[in-house]
Amino acid sequence: MTLIEPRFRGLFLSVFALFTLFGTSMTIIGATLPKILANFHWDYLTAGIVLGAGAVAYFVSTFIAGYLVKHGGPKPTILLALALIVAGLAFFATTPNPAANTLLNALIGLGQGGVEVGLNSTILRMDERNTGRPMNLLHGGFAVGAIVGPFAVSLLMLSGLDWAVVYRGMAVTFVLLAVLMAFAALPAARREGAGHVEMRERLTAHPAYWLSFFALFLYLGVELGVSNWVAEYFVVVFACPPDASAVFVSLFWLGVLVGRFGVPLLYTGSRPETALVGLSALAMVSIALLMLLGYMPAHAFTADVGRTLVFLSGRGNPGGRGQRWRTPPGCRSGRA
Repeated sequence: MTLIEPRFRGLFLSVFALFTLFGTSMTIIGATLPKILANFHWDYLTAGIVLGAGAVAYFVSTFIAGYLVKHGGPKPTILLALALIVAGLAFFATTPNPAANTLLNALIGLGQGGVEVGLNSTILRMDERNTGRPMNLLHGGFAVGAIVGPFAVSLLMLSGLDWAVVYRGMAVTFVLLAVLMAFAALPAARREGAGHVEMRERLTAHPAYWLSFFALFLYLGVELGVSNWVAEYFVVVFACPPDASAVFVSLFWLGVLVGRFGVPLLYTGSRPETALVGLSALAMVSIALLMLLGYMPAHAFTADVGRTLVFLSGRGNPGGRGQRWRTPPGCRSGRA
């Protein structure tokens, strides 16, 4: 059984490339945060407001984008979202003014939410067998971009290039992918046919839906929080050079990638909730221990332990956003 129907393979590669770049765009601010703090003389509160604006805008955008996809289709939603990302990246960090950067990061967040919803919708339309595997692979691509991006940022900064050029380069790349998506033929929404299964119960009426919502809400906050601040943490606690600290963002997302591919491939049990609890506990303990290292004297050994804990906190990723678990009892998801 093929993962993607032959007629969709070229489109899937385009979507995968865009989602990989999307993953990079979500992590480069955390990778350059030590440089931003040093060059712009921001305190942590100011940096938190700027980063928080992007997160709040992303959250709001996912709801708005759902309506745009439903009424206008995924392509206009994706193109509008890409325009917002390009506008934000083209001017972010061109000035130390916190208000301007807060607004620009909010634009980036709005675009990122729209890109995720639009691309997820496109992949669901390609997945005619409803296996969930194309979605898992797509979100694995997100982690690949999140690994490569900070590592590349570190290499660029170590070479002596201005760290802010990263944002301009990302903007240009998004423009090129937007042109590609503009000419791409996205699949139409599938009609309900003989294989359509009616929902016996609305998902929002099931307690498991809201439990999953709040669990994912908190988890993604932790995921992005660690990703955005881990580089600065190693600069302050372990005196790592800001140019080299970006690799710790890549290390965290390497753990996430291992979790996202490892869980679907290696877990063969019939109780995914057990795996979720176990992996969540691993992430929680790893992050707690990493925090406690900040109260210990800086030493080569504690730095090595810190690196390991960063990887394990990513490894504890409970299945990833693209992971397909069982539908709650009493619910049957119809074909999109």
